[in-house]
Amino acid sequence: MIREEEDFREIPEDGIIIGLDLNDDLTFVSFCGRRNTEVTTLSASDDEERFGIPTCIGYDRQEDRYVFGAVAAEGEPPRIEKYTNLLSAVLTEDEDEDEEEEIEYLDEGDEEEDAGVIAESEPEDTNTESTAASDRLSRFVTHVVGLASAVGGGAPGAVFIALDHLDRGIISRLDEVFKKLREEIPLVRYVSRQECFFYYTLNQPVELWRQSVLLIHYSDREFLTDRLSINRNSSPQVVRIEEKYFPEMLPFDTDDPEKMDLRLVSLLEKEGMGKVTIHSDSISSVYLSGAYMESDWKRGTLKYLCSGRRVFQGLNLYTKGACYAAREAVDEGFISRNYLLVSTDTLKYNIGLRMISDGAEIIENLVDAGENWYEVSASKEVYLGADREIVLVLKDMGGEGERNVLLRLDGFPERPPRAMRIRLELYMKSARILVARIQDVGFGEIFLSSGMQLREEIGV
Repeated sequence: MIREEEDFREIPEDGIIIGLDLNDDLTFVSFCGRRNTEVTTLSASDDEERFGIPTCIGYDRQEDRYVFGAVAAEGEPPRIEKYTNLLSAVLTEDEDEDEEEEIEYLDEGDEEEDAGVIAESEPEDTNTESTAASDRLSRFVTHVVGLASAVGGGAPGAVFIALDHLDRGIISRLDEVFKKLREEIPLVRYVSRQECFFYYTLNQPVELWRQSVLLIHYSDREFLTDRLSINRNSSPQVVRIEEKYFPEMLPFDTDDPEKMDLRLVSLLEKEGMGKVTIHSDSISSVYLSGAYMESDWKRGTLKYLCSGRRVFQGLNLYTKGACYAAREAVDEGFISRNYLLVSTDTLKYNIGLRMISDGAEIIENLVDAGENWYEVSASKEVYLGADREIVLVLKDMGGEGERNVLLRLDGFPERPPRAMRIRLELYMKSARILVARIQDVGFGEIFLSSGMQLREEIGV
């Protein structure tokens, strides 16, 4: 779901579409033209297969300017004051710190010589070093967006930022951090890595996802698998992603990698990814992601996985997926028209309001199934009848059944039928809890608002 203020902002035909995979250690950047099917990932060096910009910003005290990426990470103190863990620092930062100073932003207009992870910024108008974590993250993201724009040869029209966890609080926090960026770029959104996996997969040759697709992600913080499957008998076709975490694979034993190889093969054999074993032809392809999947320790695992299917390895799946998602949002295409994603973050129900209109009972849809739970938001003003109650209808996206939820307003003032006007607001507290907030807004000058409110949490 795109925010309302983004709906009417025009994105130029020659605008660059950018996808970021934002992490505390490395940030991956991909871009494409609005009408270009090819997505390019910025290289971190002359080695075209080495992706990832160190998520690091440094303040060069001698030159009175900020530096980024490798220059910042490798700079020697006391000349360069280095800052890392930029994302987690923002998400744990005291919000009061943001008000201490005005954020300064880099000039993105100057062209870089290459995809310059090692590029330095031009001198700032101010030589004052920022102490706010939000400022440092904003500067860094503005810098990498500028790199993609310079290499892509156009102004950024849309930027999608992939994160491993999203909720309403994180989105609100980052919206403040990237306020300037959102004012200058028509469309800025945050996407989950599951959503990136979905868009990446469906932009590959169809033979790679004719059946199920498996993603294995292994980093120093987590080991997880995502299994993508498609119900081709539904319309639109429902794409489900089943995610599983395996903490027993952590920490990685660097002293005995062969043991980890055997452990992973054993885990895959045991789990079988649900009802279908890993050896089954039901899995068309496998993607390996994460820092540990880049190292050479998994020979047995690769032999096991490559039996009857194709296996791909790389660190830029999420950034490319974010770029594909951004392009789809800018110009609705084949995927949006024909496929509906159901993942950990998506709402599984259409939510409607049972109403009387022109003497007939209807159900007015308020929220569509398939929306990310943290983006669900609906508001409706209703005139109540004699029953003084609201009935929400939750209909399963697969059409397998529906459920009625009755919300009684017994504590609200007594008024004649159709003279009680209330405002109903819906949002999700979590992926499984829907919040309904009801407020008496009065009936003109005849019945002033009593100020009465009701808040109900509904399990979905």
